[in-house]
Parts: sequence; C-alpha cells; structure tokens
Amino acid sequence: EFDKIQESAPGLIDNFVDYFEDTFIGRAIRNNRRRAPRFSVNMWNCFSRLDEELPRTNNSSEGWNRAIKVGSIILLFY
Repeated sequence: EFDKIQESAPGLIDNFVDYFEDTFIGRAIRNNRRRAPRFSVNMWNCFSRLDEELPRTNNSSEGWNRAIKVGSIILLFY
C-alpha cells in the first residue's frame, strides 16, 4: 500500500516519503522485500495501547513535570 501512495504523491513530498520509509517502514529492496527501518513497528505502533484503552503518549506526566519545575502547581498531597 505504501508503494501506491508513493507513486501517486506529487514530487513535493519526496523528501518526506524518503524519511518516512527509512525511519518507519524500511526502504524497498529486491524481491519485494524491505530493509529494516530505523525504529521497529513494535516501538512506534500504538494499536495495542488503543485496544487496551491506554494512553498513547506520556504527555500527562510531561505536563506535570514541567509544571513542577516552573513552580506553578502547589502539591496538596504528601
């Protein structure tokens, strides 16, 4: 499917397509195969997290960390 998208995409996004291919799905090689991507699918795919209704990111903990660093939250628990 990615090959179909790549073929139909305008030349303006060639750099993005190359980046995405190298980073997330692997570049096409002989015999209809692909090289290993920089990051494995298991590392970046969120399907199982969504299936289990878990958060997709750690944004909530990052928000708390930033707020504590700038002193904008007074902690009411000890």
